[in-house]
Amino acid sequence: ETFGDAIKNISTIIGLISAILMFDSFGLLLVIVSFTFTLISNIIINNRLYDREITIKPLQRKRDYTNRVFYLADYAKEIRLNNVKNYFLNSFKASINEIKTTIRNDSKKLILLNFANKYIFNTLIFDTVYMIILTYKTLVIKTVTYGSFVGLVNGVVNLKGNLDWFTQILSKFVQHSLYIDNFRKFMDYKSKIIESTLPTQLSGSHPKTIKVRNMYFGYKGEEEPFLKNINITI
Repeated sequence: ETFGDAIKNISTIIGLISAILMFDSFGLLLVIVSFTFTLISNIIINNRLYDREITIKPLQRKRDYTNRVFYLADYAKEIRLNNVKNYFLNSFKASINEIKTTIRNDSKKLILLNFANKYIFNTLIFDTVYMIILTYKTLVIKTVTYGSFVGLVNGVVNLKGNLDWFTQILSKFVQHSLYIDNFRKFMDYKSKIIESTLPTQLSGSHPKTIKVRNMYFGYKGEEEPFLKNINITI
């Protein structure tokens, strides 16, 4: 469907460019300038959104894991019996704060880019600059007839709409390529853990014994460990 829409839009763009070029080359220049800057700003915005998402993903997984610990029945008993509630709550709050900080640091730049994209490169150029110039040519110096005025406005608006569709598609292609490249890096990652294919032979004829004496376990920041005096013999 997208390929069919692209062919249709390309045909429409070629026809509109030919028609506008015959009557108003300056209007065509404004369309090209707007298309170029809109495309560049869309690519920058999508790249920044991609970088922000990659940064936030690990924090979201950490937040969601901590959240699951509290509502799953399997962990409810452990939380009640051991002093680990504060540790998980602090971990949850820290994840939320890091997510907020990441979004806050990037929001101002994204707002400025979106403002430039929507208003400076589009509304200001067409609704203000081009309309003033075209009105001046029609009413003052009378180089453009009223019929040509209406035709040029409709033609430029239609051309701009078709080019805007291409800016969205092209910027999405660039963003998707970043996800594909990230996925390929993940698939091509070589494990640094070397596993032996041969069984390890124990020296000596007597079986080996593994002993653990007085082992403690606790979370960082907690005063008392919740596992203590663990003795194991294997």
